[in-house]
Amino acid sequence: MVLAGEKLYVAGAPDRAGPKGGQLWGVSAADRSVLEKYDLDAPPVFDGMAAAGGRLHLCTRDGGIVCLGAK
Repeated sequence: MVLAGEKLYVAGAPDRAGPKGGQLWGVSAADRSVLEKYDLDAPPVFDGMAAAGGRLHLCTRDGGIVCLGAK
């Protein structure tokens, strides 16, 4: 989990996806409503997320890096 401003980002591998996929959710820190959902091609690495410079970086178990945010 990473808190970035007013959003809490949570990533994991849902049971139904097994080892081949994962999800990233952006949740409102104020009311816990889900604001964003992203499907990942591979599960995230434990403790592999960071928020910096208006971007969210996420490492996946297949060696990939996902970067979301402003360019």
